[in-house]
Amino acid sequence: MKFLFSRILIPGILFLAIGWQAVAEEAPAKKTSRYEKQKQFVLSLLPQALSLQARKGIPASATVGMAIYESGWGQSALAREHHNLHGLKAGSTWNGEVVTMPTVDLGVRQYAEFRSFASPASGLEGFGEFLSSKQYQSAFEEKTGPAFVTKVAAAGYCPDADYSANVKKIIEERNLGLLDTAAGGGSDRRQQEKYWRKQQLRPGAGR
Repeated sequence: MKFLFSRILIPGILFLAIGWQAVAEEAPAKKTSRYEKQKQFVLSLLPQALSLQARKGIPASATVGMAIYESGWGQSALAREHHNLHGLKAGSTWNGEVVTMPTVDLGVRQYAEFRSFASPASGLEGFGEFLSSKQYQSAFEEKTGPAFVTKVAAAGYCPDADYSANVKKIIEERNLGLLDTAAGGGSDRRQQEKYWRKQQLRPGAGR
């Protein structure tokens, strides 16, 4: 009986140990992959986010943080298929392409008309133009992303009460505020390099 027990128990322990080791080795790989995708998403936004900051006064951390939150790191259908990273509704003043998509406002699931853009670049430029209306004029008194987002949300950008808090949490967790303080330091590429050398985009944080 003792011999039989050892023949059954020992292989079982080895099997479990090997299984846990495989899981442990697999988990970091998945985490790294997710981190790299998120990093590449932010990198793709930086040149134009910094350009909007220099040209229009929109803090780069606000552009990036709002895009992360609204698009789920660029994975929403609205972002992937229509290059609308910021959930911009069509509205009566929009003369471009329109797409009807499901959304949730104030906890209510519904369909709404959103702006559709031809490319990611035109979508980001459209975000800058959208915020340039008189409705959001007070936000441009602010030079930091969190303060800017607070003013934009208060002006009616999103009806959800926790919108600005959620975006500000992303800005804080990812240290995106470094993009705002880098506004006066050289070319866009130099600003990007300064930011990414600090490796402040932390794996696992944010939405």
